[in-house]
Amino acid sequence: MTSGPPTGPAKATRFLYVVARDRPDLYEALRQNFVESPRLRIVLDRRADPAPGAAPDERRSLTLEEPLRTRGWARVRIDADGRAALA
Repeated sequence: MTSGPPTGPAKATRFLYVVARDRPDLYEALRQNFVESPRLRIVLDRRADPAPGAAPDERRSLTLEEPLRTRGWARVRIDADGRAALA
């Protein structure tokens, strides 16, 4: 007995490279050296510094500050179910 065709395309793990705002040189170098695909995206960090006393944005639960400060970039793995984690 054989199984039928899949009902939809399988979703693969994706990767997002976030580059620090103060490293536009690194951002351009990565964009030139990596081919973007549906599984890979390179973006410049666009997050604004929160105003003093502002409530944190719940959607941004990943802590990117350390790798952005020390390396100038952070790699985020986005699983097929939408969960994200530093990779």
